Amino acid sequence: MEVTNEQPTFKRAGVPLLALSLPLLLWPVELWLPYPALIEETTKLGIVWLVVRTNTRGAQAKMILLCGGLLAASEAFLYLINAAQYGNLAVFWWRLVLTGSMHLISLFVLWWGVRERLGWAGWATAVLWHWSFNQLAAGWG
Repeated sequence: MEVTNEQPTFKRAGVPLLALSLPLLLWPVELWLPYPALIEETTKLGIVWLVVRTNTRGAQAKMILLCGGLLAASEAFLYLINAAQYGNLAVFWWRLVLTGSMHLISLFVLWWGVRERLGWAGWATAVLWHWSFNQLAAGWG
């Protein structure tokens, strides 16, 4: 059987891979445009839209959870250099737990917005949540 981009199985597998690679893909963009909340939440809205289009309603929450976990893990590994800089691996684990929670919450907010046909409200709430988290995290550092 030939696998093409039109088959749902390929699409479903591609969405988590996109989430996994997202931090690396967005890193150069965020160097030029210093608005990580806007950039990341807009991109995550696209991921949520793909999840909704390629999965049954029952599978959507699981796929959102998988994508959020992969996104958080890859972002934490990308910033593993910070843990080496501080000489403390605990920074890595804290970053994984805290940013992972932030990404999961914002993905579920975006999912709610898309499901309720209020994508703009979900997006605005997720951006505000992400921005607030970044402001709080900057105070810790």
